[in-house]
Amino acid sequence: MYTFTPCDRKKCFPVENRYIDGHLQDFTALGSYFSSWSMETEFLEAISDFHLLIYLYKMEMLPMKTQMQSLLEAVRTKNKDQAYEFKKNETWTLLESLVGNEVGMSEGAGPSRKNGATGRGSSISSENLSNSGDNDGAAGSGAGGSVSWTCDHCTFINGSVLSSCEMCGLPR
Repeated sequence: MYTFTPCDRKKCFPVENRYIDGHLQDFTALGSYFSSWSMETEFLEAISDFHLLIYLYKMEMLPMKTQMQSLLEAVRTKNKDQAYEFKKNETWTLLESLVGNEVGMSEGAGPSRKNGATGRGSSISSENLSNSGDNDGAAGSGAGGSVSWTCDHCTFINGSVLSSCEMCGLPR
């Protein structure tokens, strides 16, 4: 009996630190992962993905790290009741609503997330997100008239005046 859900069961959550392989961990990936499961009936199986648990633990935007003890215990013991009790947690419901908003935005007229933000607490405004775009890093003009570009190396969205990435320092 394994602690974590095998990857062949359903779609796996992206592996951390594998951007070159197309494994981007962000809210869009989280929403896509959640939508591949019936979160009402398969919550424990869905949440038992090792890489998802690491992402949730390291997430800086929400204080999941301090509240994951009961979830980790539920995963370890395969206790569905304890997992569903965690699902009622205020922080988890906030996360679900944020993910729902993000997925709705990316499916609608929102930005292309091919090289979007990572959801790790970076200070990217929604205007910059709506300006993010294609693979070459160029972005269109937004409501504010500023142009931003997405770093091809780390996917950080930079201001137009910069010739190298503010995050990783590599050239445009």
